[in-house]
Amino acid sequence: MNETLLLLPHPKIVMLGSGYYNLDSSFTFISPTDISDFVRQYAAKLLLVEGVKTEDSADIEFIKNPNLSREEYQIEILQKRIKVHYRELNGLYYAFVTLKQMVKQYGEEIPCMKIEDCPDFEVRGVMLDISRTKIPTLDTLYELIDLLADLKINHFQLYIEGFSFAYPSFEQFWKNKSPITGEELKLLDAYCKERFIDFVPNQNCLGHMAPWLETEEFKHLREVPGEMTFMGRPASPTTMNPIDEGSVDLVNRMTDDFLPNFTSDNFNVNLDEPFELGMGKSKPIADEIGVGQLYVNYVNKIHKMVKKHEKKMLMWADVVSRHPEIIDQLPKDITLLEWGYEEAHPFSERGKMLKESGLDFYFCSGTSSWLSIAGRTNNMINNIANAVENGKKYGAKGILITDWGDAGHWQSLSISYPGFSYGAALAWNSYSKDDIDLQAYLDLFIYEDSHFVMGDFSLNLGNYYLYEGLSLVNMTLTNAALNFLGLVSKEEYTMIMENLAEILGPVMDEESKKLLQENIKNRTEYEYDSLKTYLSGLKDKLKSHSMKRKDAQVVEDEFSNAIRLIELGADLINFINCSGELKPENQQELLTKMSEDLTTIIAEQRRLWLRRNKPGGLEESLGPLIRLKSQLEAKIKDI
Repeated sequence: MNETLLLLPHPKIVMLGSGYYNLDSSFTFISPTDISDFVRQYAAKLLLVEGVKTEDSADIEFIKNPNLSREEYQIEILQKRIKVHYRELNGLYYAFVTLKQMVKQYGEEIPCMKIEDCPDFEVRGVMLDISRTKIPTLDTLYELIDLLADLKINHFQLYIEGFSFAYPSFEQFWKNKSPITGEELKLLDAYCKERFIDFVPNQNCLGHMAPWLETEEFKHLREVPGEMTFMGRPASPTTMNPIDEGSVDLVNRMTDDFLPNFTSDNFNVNLDEPFELGMGKSKPIADEIGVGQLYVNYVNKIHKMVKKHEKKMLMWADVVSRHPEIIDQLPKDITLLEWGYEEAHPFSERGKMLKESGLDFYFCSGTSSWLSIAGRTNNMINNIANAVENGKKYGAKGILITDWGDAGHWQSLSISYPGFSYGAALAWNSYSKDDIDLQAYLDLFIYEDSHFVMGDFSLNLGNYYLYEGLSLVNMTLTNAALNFLGLVSKEEYTMIMENLAEILGPVMDEESKKLLQENIKNRTEYEYDSLKTYLSGLKDKLKSHSMKRKDAQVVEDEFSNAIRLIELGADLINFINCSGELKPENQQELLTKMSEDLTTIIAEQRRLWLRRNKPGGLEESLGPLIRLKSQLEAKIKDI
């Protein structure tokens, strides 16, 4: 039974019985009085059946067991009755979630068995980036929360950077955009709470402040005055001056606007990647006391603010990991979020340090969807497994699966479903890796595909990067070509590839830089013909699905346009490498086809974006593709 029971997360203990229990459109139940309304509610919402309370013999008996942990539950399915043991409502809810999955797989005739189940990690979270141009609609977020609740996720964050939240005190900065509003956050908070999900506020407070620092009102808070460059393009300063009291004053005003929309006891203040820290206005003090001390002094100011709001402070651990000498100076009630998104991230090394500190900490991996177009499946699986294995080993309080949207957030939400599912499965049951049939779960529960195509399709599409010949960090080469490089000469392309670690150095940690340097040293040729053949096979496979989701056509179209983008990136790289060997008329033919393909891609990106997301940020997201189209058209005229 364990091999065929498609439960995700997989329960800790499953003991198969004999026979079946028949679940009708209604059932009678016996329960403590205080949970009767919840039983009816969960039966209607999760099982789509009616629960009728009785005092006599019943179909399902709910038994409160004080010996269980808060989220623990037990289910005993007999031929004539189901018994559900729980201690708190959390566990009762998760029992219903498990029954929901069983009904989805087996229908009304559920095999008899006994399940004993509880989570390995207290916190099992997902963080969704809504600040890199793409802000989902409320309906999209509700659907995502339902999906996460079915995976027993109990912690959810929306990453806020710049003006993706409608700060009431700063309407002048967002009034022509479409940010998420306070009223929407309150609705999401209530929606999460009903599903036992802690909806945790997330707001930047030091780095990643470029939108604020671009304004006339706050540009004086820049750590480094003036403009910067990234990959040869102008870039805005991102880090506030930590010794200017105006920086803390701004964060206080932002926080006063933001936090009233949440009931969570936690607050993620980020504080990661302050790239310019100690390089500008604070440099004299940094030279005197050290960058680490400069940072921890600012952390303590933010912690004081968080305590004023009676919240528990969460913060990313990247600066602390680079400056371990400051860890003893951190407030003892904070939670550090150690993040790393490559499969070989040193979670083991960081785990030892964090365990010795005595601080609470989470290990944070990712879906590997961002800057990839279609994901990086192998990296995602290994990255999450690495985080969970070492999190369990060193006593992490939680596992957080991140889903970023760097450089235009080109990936659709469908691309992230495998990462959410796999991460949730291991965060609940860290020893279930060999029991997880991710492909089958995706087919049955996510894509609802009766032809069992989409699970395999989505996972294989996410491995297209294996044909690129060079493993980048946090992105695919195909995406980089489209998003950053554009139509460059072969000489420029070669120079960039050889020096990429140095070019990206200012926004990379030392481990990532060393990894990229090693990958560049060992790179092979971009396997253009093999990749095109691979994608052609996947396009054929996509046509054979039989998804029953209400948005099945949208999902198919999102994947189709992702393939178009990958094919375009491959064509662009191939043209850059081979155009010198082609006759002018052949060059023109290839350029014209890429330009025509871009017309289709841009139109589809616009249409599909608006099916799930607010309009603000769309044109910014399309910027690199529109710029590439202009380059192609100019080149066509030059030939």
